Amino acid sequence: MNPPSLWNTARELSSGPGAPGHLAPAPVESLSSKSLGSWMARGTGRGTAVWKACLRLIQGQSPECAGAACPPKTWAWNPRGLGRERVFLEGRAYCTRCWPAALALRFAACASAPVPRTRAHRIPLGLVLLSRGWLTPGQLREGLDRQRRFGGRLGESLRALGYAHEDEITAGLATQWACPVLFFRSAVSERHLRRVPLHLQERHRMIPVHYSEPAGVLVLAFSEGVDYALTQAVAGMLDCRIEPCLAPETGVRRNLNRLRDLQHSSGSAFERIFERVRGTGEMSSITESYVLRWDAQRVRVAVCGASVWARLEKAGQTLDLLFDAAPESRRPESAV
Repeated sequence: MNPPSLWNTARELSSGPGAPGHLAPAPVESLSSKSLGSWMARGTGRGTAVWKACLRLIQGQSPECAGAACPPKTWAWNPRGLGRERVFLEGRAYCTRCWPAALALRFAACASAPVPRTRAHRIPLGLVLLSRGWLTPGQLREGLDRQRRFGGRLGESLRALGYAHEDEITAGLATQWACPVLFFRSAVSERHLRRVPLHLQERHRMIPVHYSEPAGVLVLAFSEGVDYALTQAVAGMLDCRIEPCLAPETGVRRNLNRLRDLQHSSGSAFERIFERVRGTGEMSSITESYVLRWDAQRVRVAVCGASVWARLEKAGQTLDLLFDAAPESRRPESAV
């Protein structure tokens, strides 16, 4: 908004019944920091009201830069950093001079090493299945013996031996993690699946199955156990509340394959994956180049297990950058 239109709008906002005394406006051609300063020095109540209305308009259209080292502008009525292009990082506005440094600090705060999933003290899956009468003690011993010999999860061993059905394993996991069970009756909507990068969904064996706009709640379905560190990261990135649940592995895998096919057929790249990056400095440099190239307006960064996830947004579009801090083989094991 230019100074003349700002002046006129501010006068309208400050006028009305009961407004303090009358102040004749100065010509708009002379509207400058010096003229505004001398005008304010008259000490009239009307002048103060118009001045405050001007500041409210400026701050509403272009919020002040959050950079601590941002230099002030020359005009007294324009606070520091106002009038420059904005990049919102984690919801805070930064001017073009300050946002690269703020982005580097945000990446530096991310842990360089992946944080393993903590193993909570939960009832073992075998005991859950045994207590429900879905397994005999002998079958459980055979399943544990096979797991020791071939590795993997107990549920996989029991299914390979034919002692437990997938739905029973899923229900047992839900009891173990104190979460509801979701059995797929139809394919998950594409708009829900795209809310989280496919790379993270495949790595953590989970999919987003439903988002409630009024409640701001996203339901994540896990097939191997709930990763609460991941749910917190996704909640911060998407600015919503996460409700986890357990779902059969075949259903989760089927929807992951479907999302992969949809992305391949559309020919549009919604995410970029960078493997074996050399520290957070390189992550910050890559993200900065994409912000400039893509003209992004908003940026968020979060640590998701062995990956660092940066989401860029502009005009309803999103681009996800995934930085792998460890090979796929080092993915945390499920606590089952």
